[in-house]
Amino acid sequence: MLEAPHWDVLAPHVLARIEERVRRDAPPEQVAIESSQLGDGVGALGAAALFLQRELSPAVR
Repeated sequence: MLEAPHWDVLAPHVLARIEERVRRDAPPEQVAIESSQLGDGVGALGAAALFLQRELSPAVR
């Protein structure tokens, strides 16, 4: 996952190179490259959700 506060400006310059590299290194049927429509803070929100899940949820045994 890549996050940048100005992804809409960066994407036209870097997305093709990222896609090329991913397609070379990973089976295409297992990878989807998409831009999020959720806004600039979505990466931080995802990180917080992972922290809460891993550190504060009861362990499943």
